[in-house]
Amino acid sequence: MRIFLKVLGTYSLAAAYNLSKTQLFSKNSFVNATGLADEETYQDFWKSASTCGCKRPEHDVFIRGLKPLWLDVQEALNETCRLLFIEGFNSSMHVIVDNDKMHYNIDAKADTQSMKITQHVRDNRKGFVAHTACYTACGLPIGIEWERANDDSTAAATERVIRNQLSPASGQSGPPTLTNTVFAMDRGYCLPSLLFDFFIPSGADILGTVKRTPMFPFTYDQKLGQNDTRQLVNKSGFKALFLKKLTIKEKQIMAMAYRDGKGGVTLRITASEQTRPWDLVSAKYSADEKDNCMKASRTKKNTRRCLQSTIL
Repeated sequence: MRIFLKVLGTYSLAAAYNLSKTQLFSKNSFVNATGLADEETYQDFWKSASTCGCKRPEHDVFIRGLKPLWLDVQEALNETCRLLFIEGFNSSMHVIVDNDKMHYNIDAKADTQSMKITQHVRDNRKGFVAHTACYTACGLPIGIEWERANDDSTAAATERVIRNQLSPASGQSGPPTLTNTVFAMDRGYCLPSLLFDFFIPSGADILGTVKRTPMFPFTYDQKLGQNDTRQLVNKSGFKALFLKKLTIKEKQIMAMAYRDGKGGVTLRITASEQTRPWDLVSAKYSADEKDNCMKASRTKKNTRRCLQSTIL
């Protein structure tokens, strides 16, 4: 127990300063790890933890019915979060869904214990993906789900974490009960299968960015076919916000295309009737623009004009 507490303290210290093992135990390290685990003990602990799973260290066969360590940790964390932060919460719930991409130093003979190895394009690294649900205002995590090997995907992992945490009694086939819940997501999660077969039938409100797909009424920087009914938004021009209302399974959906006036276009979607169209527009001010807005704020007329130019 004493060794475990030292290892736990060392891990907490490294996490607090975002340090790798090499950085933590380097001669030039700026953190004081006195009284905690040394490098050899710390490394031995993680090597032992990596063998706790579906296979015995001395055999290359699976143990029937045995859960890997990461799955036990995931289930314990999710159950704790559900009891503390979700169960009995009666107000409107605003949740953001995003993923964390973990780097993994892959050994050809290493056993990932049914965790899926993914190529992270932006980081140019391979590793695991954890899909996390958090409260939007405080960033408090309320659920996590790791992608699993073979046929797992973003849509499947997202459905699992939302079903298990927010509607555990709904089963795994039909849509769960997610009324009075708003989900904010980026374009990696606003997929047709999740939107039309999961979120919208469940009664949830959605708020997020969207990829250029045939199901969306706006697009940009593409050549449209003869039968393509989408509206092509020109990237050049002044700031503009294009809106269209859609009805999907008796629910009103607002589709948006925002042109920022600097050659960029963003596609957005929302099912929340209380959301103003410009809530999703993030404005970046230059120093001159900030000064002009401060000067304009002296009169109501100029203030209104300044706000209008920011929104449009």
